[in-house]
Amino acid sequence: MSSTSVNKVSIWLGSGGHTFSKEVEGTDDSVWADMRRCAEVEVVVDTHKTALVPEAYVDGDNLSRHLGDLAISVASDESVVCSRPVDGIVAVMAVSSDAVAILQRVAKGVVFTSPLLVGEPLERGTLFELGSDTLYVRVYDGGLRFAEALRVESDGDILFVFETLHRAYGIYNMYARAKGDTDRIARLTKGCFKSITLCQGGEV
Repeated sequence: MSSTSVNKVSIWLGSGGHTFSKEVEGTDDSVWADMRRCAEVEVVVDTHKTALVPEAYVDGDNLSRHLGDLAISVASDESVVCSRPVDGIVAVMAVSSDAVAILQRVAKGVVFTSPLLVGEPLERGTLFELGSDTLYVRVYDGGLRFAEALRVESDGDILFVFETLHRAYGIYNMYARAKGDTDRIARLTKGCFKSITLCQGGEV
């Protein structure tokens, strides 16, 4: 981005956040320059420490409670942030406190979101996004039926998720769209889905 007037820039924040913090300090390349002058920075948080909460039930004074309800612990060096509502749903996420502090110092406005809220929903089908160690899954069938950020440490974990979801929702018989590490998803699901689209780059 080289324009002198930037309204919004999006960045991806990894689950650890600490590497990101070190990269930002002392950096003055075009991305950080855009962050400094744009009206808003959208931060897509890549973490399995995510809870989706109906907007009406969000406890803004105690966001960590929503993670605790799912037995997700918040580390001492993490802060809990939330997204703007999307179709009545808010994502509550744990993220590096250092990264949050740097973002708030560098950018005029910071908005957090989750891969579970990004992109157009489907009428019927499954959306996957595979990050560094998190698999984001949304299953639609006349509405959202399942949505979760799942920690995956091996191919076996990913296959277990696919098989479990197929038994519950019949996802192999639906259309699927995948983002992120699509090469890995393609290799693991070869021949499983009736129809699957592997999105590259910024496609949704």
